[in-house]
Amino acid sequence: MNASPESMAKLFDKLAKGWDEAEEIPSSHVREILTSLPIGNGDGVLDIGCGTGVAVPYIYGMCKRPIKAIDISPNMIELARKKFSPAMADFEVCDFYAHEGKYDFILCYNAYPHFMEVDRFISKVRDLLNEGGHLAIVHSIGREQVFACHKNMSSYSRQLPPAREEAAKYLQYFRVVETVDSKDEYMILAKRKK
Repeated sequence: MNASPESMAKLFDKLAKGWDEAEEIPSSHVREILTSLPIGNGDGVLDIGCGTGVAVPYIYGMCKRPIKAIDISPNMIELARKKFSPAMADFEVCDFYAHEGKYDFILCYNAYPHFMEVDRFISKVRDLLNEGGHLAIVHSIGREQVFACHKNMSSYSRQLPPAREEAAKYLQYFRVVETVDSKDEYMILAKRKK
């Protein structure tokens, strides 16, 4: 049985305090992955499941405007607001499925397994993206490591299929631009069809 949004928020509220300190991925690796994304100057970007805002400085550096960053955990958002100015990101406690807006680029960084209903996720992303906009599902660790991190959290996350297999689920509304499924990265980059 999948966890409710309230249960998910409580889980990440508990994890928030030591989240940044527990980060073991080198910032250079995160920077390399995120700055390779096709985000242009002036693009409207939505960072879903933003946590403490790990992706914010890299994404802001490319789009040069405030990012909309949402997370279901109030404690994660509180920490993110302490780290970054409103000029860089507008942080909001929000259930992704309740969010409204239109964006040129949607980033789901290190959060995708927590979106348990793939078809619902795809539909919502499609609604939020402008025609020709991009979705990037990114993990700065490989699929096996993601599984190891979440192995005792089956109510809160799902196992990631191989990137190409998962990307095939998006083909009705998206053109898959790139997939990566290596020991230190998992990515699906897709462009919304017109």
